[in-house]
Amino acid sequence: MRDVIIVGAGGGGAVIAKELAGRGLDVLLLEAGARFAQPEQDWSHFESDANNPASGYFRFGPADRSKPPWVRELAQSTLFVQLSGVGGTTNHYQGNSPRAAPGVFVDYDGADKSAYDTSHLFPFGYRDLLPYYEWVEHTLPVETAPMSRKEEIFFQGALQSSCTSLLGQASLVKQVRFPRQLLTFAVVGTNAVTLVVMLVVLVPVNLIFIPETRTTFWAALPLMLPLVALAGGIALVLATLTVVFRDVEHLLTAILLPWFFLTPVFYTLDLQQISGHPHLVQLLHWGNPVAPLVIAIRDPLFFGQLPQLGDVIYVFVAGFIGSPSMNLCTVPVFNGAASFGGVDVPLPQGVVANGRTSLVIGVRPESLDVAEEGIPAKVDVVEDVGADAFVFCSTELGGETAKLVARSEARKAPKQGDRVTLRPRADEAHLFDPASGERLER
Repeated sequence: MRDVIIVGAGGGGAVIAKELAGRGLDVLLLEAGARFAQPEQDWSHFESDANNPASGYFRFGPADRSKPPWVRELAQSTLFVQLSGVGGTTNHYQGNSPRAAPGVFVDYDGADKSAYDTSHLFPFGYRDLLPYYEWVEHTLPVETAPMSRKEEIFFQGALQSSCTSLLGQASLVKQVRFPRQLLTFAVVGTNAVTLVVMLVVLVPVNLIFIPETRTTFWAALPLMLPLVALAGGIALVLATLTVVFRDVEHLLTAILLPWFFLTPVFYTLDLQQISGHPHLVQLLHWGNPVAPLVIAIRDPLFFGQLPQLGDVIYVFVAGFIGSPSMNLCTVPVFNGAASFGGVDVPLPQGVVANGRTSLVIGVRPESLDVAEEGIPAKVDVVEDVGADAFVFCSTELGGETAKLVARSEARKAPKQGDRVTLRPRADEAHLFDPASGERLER
């Protein structure tokens, strides 16, 4: 005698049978349709072989295909797709395991509530059903549906196109003086236009079909800026390397494919197969500079969730890091002021009273001017960054060699090897305690 007999081996019946059998019950699962034990041998790739209502694999009828299908009369004029067989209607869901829309539950209070049939709502909340959804999805198992590849398409396209952006314009680079970075940034900008077009199409579609994203999609838009910045920075490095090493373009093509699969584009990091390996999850998440970008952009666009703070911080640091740091120099204190390059920086009253003989003074590159008088220095490198240029210099301060970076207009920037004088802007200088590193307010 069986403990339980379940009639119908569809998606629900199969899961119930598995759960009861796992608890020690003797379960018999009955199915009138086919078993579909060898689909690769029994099925073909022709659509009519599957969907023909009389003889197709997905017909509503007995397992013996020599017998006619079952007939169901419908009052309305419609196509009613049914299937008999192990797996039931999950066989013609095309691999999808959709959840019911949140709007069909009694506790839904979204802005589009009136768009649902409020007369026939489930008498419990969507969140009440979530543990069961997750349990069934884990049991089957169900994986997250593929996400849009817009970020990856932009990123790969920008990197691949940028490799030859300088080498391919060699004659222009030799004949005309202009910021060379513009050639690479132009390639990145071209791919950014493609990204914008994809967003223009994708966002409205998501707002229609994924209602929960209507209150979160905006959070993904500002994250496109660090995505472009990160792509621009890496593209510039690759373009420079290609000038010296001509195989970089081909190596990049080989690297991008495994890099793509290591980036959670078509899967999430809570996937059953990898979630049990926390060290691997951490490596895939934080060891890949593109992964936090993809996750932070995908969550508000597809899952209706605001991005995690850690991902956002990582995204902006990865996208915008690289600007020269503040110039920090230890300078002597005389008569209530710190002398730096012939410019006296007034000190706070408390600092003067403490009798300090030296302080650390900090000046950002944009607050250090190439002027007629100031600190004598030699230009080591000039880096064009569009309309401006960073001037990297060497000088002597307090008997020791010091490195200073100034920012100048690109058209007025000195050349490598030139002798210049640098003058700080006293009102924009910052003071720090040499012992504790604490900033001193003026």
